[in-house]
Formats: sequence, C-alpha cells, structure tokens
Amino acid sequence: YDCALLFKSTSSGFMCKPCTFQQKTQLIFSLGLQAARIRIMLSVKKESFEDAEVPAHIANEIATHLAYVEWLSPFQSRDPNTGLFKTSKLLNAQGLPQTEIVALKRLHGSAHIIPQFSKISAPLRKTLDSSNVLDICSDFLFNSYSSRNQFFLFNIPSSCI
Repeated sequence: YDCALLFKSTSSGFMCKPCTFQQKTQLIFSLGLQAARIRIMLSVKKESFEDAEVPAHIANEIATHLAYVEWLSPFQSRDPNTGLFKTSKLLNAQGLPQTEIVALKRLHGSAHIIPQFSKISAPLRKTLDSSNVLDICSDFLFNSYSSRNQFFLFNIPSSCI
C-alpha cells in the first residue's frame, strides 16, 4: 500500500435509516474512515515486551503489527465536478506531516488517491513521476470507484443505511 483507509478510532458502526446525499457524507465522517500514506509497516515480537519489563496484562493488549502513517485530512466535502471526496496532506503546527504509529487492525483497505495537478505550478508538474507525486502534491481526490467495497461504502444507497 502507498495509501490506505484507516479507522481514526477503533469503534465504528452503521446507522439504519434513510438519508440524503449530505447525510451520507456525514456517515463516512462518523465512521472515522480517513486516508493516510503508509510510510512503513513493522511487527514487534512479543519477547520485546518481556525485555522492556512490560506487565503481561498490558503486553497482551499491545498490537504487534503496526504502521507508521502520514495522515490526510478527513473526508468532509466532495469535488463538484467529479463527486469524489477531497482530501489534502494534514500538517502539524511546524508544517510537517501529521504522523502516527497505528495498529494494522485499524486498516480498512487500500486508498486510491488522485493528485490535483491543477494546483501545482507548470515547471514543478514536469518533475512529477510515480516516485515523488505523493511528496510534491498536497491536494488529492479519493477515488471511491477503485473497488466494489469502496464504491458501496462511499456511495451508499439510502435503503442500505
């Protein structure tokens, strides 16, 4: 994965009632799904907790499969031309990417994000390639058509909610 959908918290659930297009957008937000760029995945051996003298009852609750991620902004509005959710790099007060180490159990699936090239200067656009586009671009569209599951989740029929 380069980018993935993650649950911002560990709890989520669906509502059961008809809703409007705007309410569907709120549902996505309420589920806590957010895109993030995965920089590295790692696993920690349980023995490491013993070496650090972590009590067993705490060590059993600690996730051993982790990812270091750079968060993208929450999905809150859709692009008027495509209907896709807009997102951008989430930066901290120092202007650096907002990062976190998260348990892989929060991973929902891959996220296909489309750079918004129109917001990049023409000379800089010429330097873009697949290896640096996520570093250079800061605004993206989330492609909810990239899989059936994501299409259903992000374009939920009112009768299914």
